[in-house]
Amino acid sequence: MKENLQYEHIAKYLAGELSDDEKILFEQWLQEKEENQQLLKEYQQLYKSSNNYEDNFEVNTTEAWQKFESNMNWNQENDTSEADTIAKEITMYSRNLWRIAAVFLFMAVGLLWIFQSNQNSTDWLVAQTMDSEKKEIQLPDGSSVWLNENTRLTYAPDFATNRQLTLQGEAFFDVQRDEEHPFVIESEQTITKVLGTSFNVRAYPNESFVEVNVASGKVSFAQTRSNKKPLILEKQELGRLDKSKWELQEDKMTDNNKLAWRTRNLTFKDTPLQTILDDIAHSYGITIKVENDQLNNCHFTGEFNDTNLQEVIQSIEFALNLQVNAENGIYTFSGEGCE
Repeated sequence: MKENLQYEHIAKYLAGELSDDEKILFEQWLQEKEENQQLLKEYQQLYKSSNNYEDNFEVNTTEAWQKFESNMNWNQENDTSEADTIAKEITMYSRNLWRIAAVFLFMAVGLLWIFQSNQNSTDWLVAQTMDSEKKEIQLPDGSSVWLNENTRLTYAPDFATNRQLTLQGEAFFDVQRDEEHPFVIESEQTITKVLGTSFNVRAYPNESFVEVNVASGKVSFAQTRSNKKPLILEKQELGRLDKSKWELQEDKMTDNNKLAWRTRNLTFKDTPLQTILDDIAHSYGITIKVENDQLNNCHFTGEFNDTNLQEVIQSIEFALNLQVNAENGIYTFSGEGCE
């Protein structure tokens, strides 16, 4: 979440006005660092304290002034002791008034911002896929996006001139070039920025990494929680964020099958079986298990172009003399293995 939006989102959170998409961003902001959680707690206490004051609180200024004038007529002998007491009481009273005023000022600013936002803002658009579902969408700027399963993409209706969106899951982007309006993707504490190119972003919340693979053009890949320079990735390069260390790594994209979930065009050349099964599971959205570790010594060479899943499995099964059992959507490979 951007720094200049944090107070506005806190105000909307306290007022129960956050949208579903804003709730996701707000939760991500809270998890970034403990200072954010502490800031929210402080405003929650202010908000709670403001509810403890009486709604019909009134101040009788005339009566207060009369009491003040009468106090001016006290005997000189009582001036020092009683004046000190009155001064303390006035000081404490003033402090309480300032605290109350601060609470109501914060709430007033928050409510005013919410009112103005409701008058001027528009609802964000959402594209989403479920289990085993893939979808292609066209963005308002002419860019194309292919969503892998369990993926959520959000963007504003004025995306043609405000090309910013958020991603949870995996998607392949074919971006229309527009040098005046950079294409920016925020996903799992990372920002991917381009002008016009094609690339893949994998950013599932339950995985330990975020990965960007560039098919063409040039991409900037950076962390939102770091001031380090972004990685500049070109064709056949990948950037990877290790969430356990919060470090960015750059490498060559040697496995073109990483993008096969969209095309299902798989190519293997003397490839270890474990790598093959990982690529198949990713491409077809299935779960695969291996009973015998010796199977990892097996290698396979072959090519599949948008081939039916059963044909792919049967080809590998026959070539490596394996047995495959499918039960409850889980494919289990077994056999003697390879030397």
